[in-house]
Amino acid sequence: MVRATNTLLAVFNCVTLVLALTALGLGFYSFLGGNIACGKTVQNPLMVAGAALSMLSLLGLIGSLCRVNFFLILYVTVVFLLILGLIVFTIFTIFVTNEKVGEVIEKTRITNYFEVWLRNHVTSGKIWNDIKSCLAYSKVCTDGDIYKLDLSSIQLGCCKPPSSCGFQLKNATVWVPPNSSFLKKDGDCSKWSNQLEKLCYNCESCKDGFVGSIKNLWRALAILNVSATLIAVVVYTIGRCAMRNKRC
Repeated sequence: MVRATNTLLAVFNCVTLVLALTALGLGFYSFLGGNIACGKTVQNPLMVAGAALSMLSLLGLIGSLCRVNFFLILYVTVVFLLILGLIVFTIFTIFVTNEKVGEVIEKTRITNYFEVWLRNHVTSGKIWNDIKSCLAYSKVCTDGDIYKLDLSSIQLGCCKPPSSCGFQLKNATVWVPPNSSFLKKDGDCSKWSNQLEKLCYNCESCKDGFVGSIKNLWRALAILNVSATLIAVVVYTIGRCAMRNKRC
């Protein structure tokens, strides 16, 4: 039983180490090529996650293969903290993204606080400048996008002037405002530019669309976090069993 437990833990950590090294490789690749701002948005999380998983996997491998109890204790402790972190982050994403939960706890205003925090964090000066640069570099807004019926929230907010502004579409890339006096009444209307590197990237509608896309992504992450938490619990159990092999 002892050998089987250690072998199972070693196999799992080998797989995790491969995934971690892959994440590090992708992060390094995004650092070498492409737009600097876009690279940061992908590179930093990948590099951090890859480095953390690599260290955790090495702890598990040394502890299970060499049967070093100290490393197993350290490994199990880190996995336990990982479980707590996943639970906290999952609850956080539910507060931020789930409208029904927000209705239930509306009196506490916790959900509204988190939503305001998320928007303020994403749309702050330097962060939003990086995001704008990334959107322009990634060519989120192409000439044919405005003719699509299923535009994403980012495309709706960033690639065309708000419909309330009354702009007239002259061709695939040029919008003509109705009159200059109307533009002064609406902030987003005056922020629109026909230049491809600007468009409506400074508009509040663009920021709202980007925050909306993040919330959709976090909803998917919440589901993945539940699965990751269950896997971490299983790994934690195996690690505890390997650590106290005399009782297994």
